[in-house]
Amino acid sequence: MKTPSISAASRASEIVTYRDLLGLPFVQQACGPDAYDCYGLLAEMFKRANKPVLRLTTGLSLAQNVVIVQHQKLDNWHEVERQPNVAVVFRLGRVSCHVGFMLDEKRFIHAWRKTGVCVEQLRNWERRLDGYFDING
Repeated sequence: MKTPSISAASRASEIVTYRDLLGLPFVQQACGPDAYDCYGLLAEMFKRANKPVLRLTTGLSLAQNVVIVQHQKLDNWHEVERQPNVAVVFRLGRVSCHVGFMLDEKRFIHAWRKTGVCVEQLRNWERRLDGYFDING
């Protein structure tokens, strides 16, 4: 018997828990459980949202992996409208090199050098916004 699949709309409406991650430190190339960088945290949030686990491309920097997501250079990534439970990509300077995870239409969670893991209002980052992306599951 085939297991019914969960629709994208159903997955988007699920609440993903994250409070245990708040305040954990930012450490470059960390993917938990005691510290995260932005891409490692995104991978953890996708796992908690029951989406395929993201993997870093070996030998590439964090920024290069973010660019791969943004430019859809992997077959399983696609750009989407703003919605909960998707990746959000930001520019720092002229380079798209920071990611977060949308919690709802207005807030996202990310790991930031200055604050560690935190939740912020999207409106405070909109001038840096480069797009929303999801992974096929």
